[in-house]
Amino acid sequence: LTSGDGMPFVGAYLATKVALSSLASSLALELGADSGVSVFCFGPGMVDTPGLASVLPQLAVQYGMTVEEFIGSSAPGGELITAEVCGKGLAGCIVYADEFHGQVTSFAAGLARLGLGPTGEPTPARRARPDVGPSEPPVPPEGDPWKEAQAAVRALAAVAEELTRESDDLGMFQRQWYRRTFQRRVGCTVEEWQAFSQELTAQLEARGDRPPNSGELSDWAGQLQRFAEHMEQTQQDARGFIGDPTALEEALAALERRKSTAHRLITALDRLNEHPPTV
Repeated sequence: LTSGDGMPFVGAYLATKVALSSLASSLALELGADSGVSVFCFGPGMVDTPGLASVLPQLAVQYGMTVEEFIGSSAPGGELITAEVCGKGLAGCIVYADEFHGQVTSFAAGLARLGLGPTGEPTPARRARPDVGPSEPPVPPEGDPWKEAQAAVRALAAVAEELTRESDDLGMFQRQWYRRTFQRRVGCTVEEWQAFSQELTAQLEARGDRPPNSGELSDWAGQLQRFAEHMEQTQQDARGFIGDPTALEEALAALERRKSTAHRLITALDRLNEHPPTV
């Protein structure tokens, strides 16, 4: 567990995890990307160990939950991770360590990189339909760049609302993981992302007294690209956390749609930059 958020009754424990994450980040920056040495922080999640089993009843009581309720609201996927599966995930992160340099990663990312599901074995879905890589961003039809951007930003606003509802529906601990991961990868909180989406929608819908300049368009595109990359990374997370093939298929489709929405708006903003609208 690595957490930048405070939680009752485990302050000292979480403080050590934040320290580990900061240390790994500092070492990665000191070494750089070309040293041949990779540094990452591995967050295994809630692993089924004797130590955890002895602590869970006490924590559950303090939170007013049963042990089962506590696990369901804390562990991604609602289940404890076996030491064997966690070890396979760590092995995957080590084998592909250069890809995780400077990151806080998880057992799910390591499993996904090895083509394994949350049980540590190849899933039927992946055997039946191998991963063919990320799909190409959809190309919007040629037309008025301004109208293309307006249509794309409306779709983005709907995605932002989905993210907020999705976050609010999670249990307390899962919500913290969801929000923390979003902020680390995208560079802003879920609330800030929704505000960004609303502001962008207002500017593109109204046009205003002046069209956005090249610098603004570039900044917006950069933020959208970080979001698209987060969606792609979350697809890898989903392959490690979600065991049910149907649920996994639905989750991957939703994430792909969100990623494509961001790419669509990036493309529209690029066209807007090439063909500035007149006011």
